[in-house]
Amino acid sequence: MRSDMNIGREKPAMENFVCDLRAAVHTVARKPGFTIVVALMLAAGIATNTAIFSVVYGVLLRPLPYGLAEIDNIGPGKERSS
Repeated sequence: MRSDMNIGREKPAMENFVCDLRAAVHTVARKPGFTIVVALMLAAGIATNTAIFSVVYGVLLRPLPYGLAEIDNIGPGKERSS
């Protein structure tokens, strides 16, 4: 009967946030090993993403070390200047 009274009524956003925060703290306190594993996996994922992006940027995205004048002199029918 009590659940029928709450149909159509929503909790305020702050009350939902406090309930979620309380549940999160309870879960962390109850299972600290799981929390440590999750935190380490998140750190490993962020580190891997950073390393891969650094390699991709260094190899593919960084501009090549020549100016436009050197690039314009290379092509079919043009001779390279030494």
